[in-house]
Amino acid sequence: IIGQAPVQTDVDDATSNRSKGCTILAMTTLTDAIARFYGIQHAIVQLYCDNKDAPRYHPLSRATYTKLTKRDINLKMEMEHILNTSPITFVFCEVEGHADDSSDFIYEDAPQYVQRNIDMDANAKSLLKIIKSNQNHTL
Repeated sequence: IIGQAPVQTDVDDATSNRSKGCTILAMTTLTDAIARFYGIQHAIVQLYCDNKDAPRYHPLSRATYTKLTKRDINLKMEMEHILNTSPITFVFCEVEGHADDSSDFIYEDAPQYVQRNIDMDANAKSLLKIIKSNQNHTL
């Protein structure tokens, strides 16, 4: 499954953490639904992201008041619910971003997860061009 998720929000609030966090939430929700539909009792699924802070899963039971009042608490609460109730064990993996910036980089030789990261970056840049060219467009 390859995913990306534009986020419904004001442009000022559209941070990389939030948009990538929403993508991770969407992917865990979809994977959980598929597992439940097919009656999968246990599986391990790796999710890759080029922003190690995007999943930022820290159990809310150990959170301080300051952390509970920070932005994106809704994402954290939804993520905690899925991680605690899903038959899937999710493993969050970091992909080094901008691997293709190197002059000796060869796309075809890169691992699939690196290729997908490059593809998603290209899709995100295309979406941003559309947004910037249309001032009335909202995410």
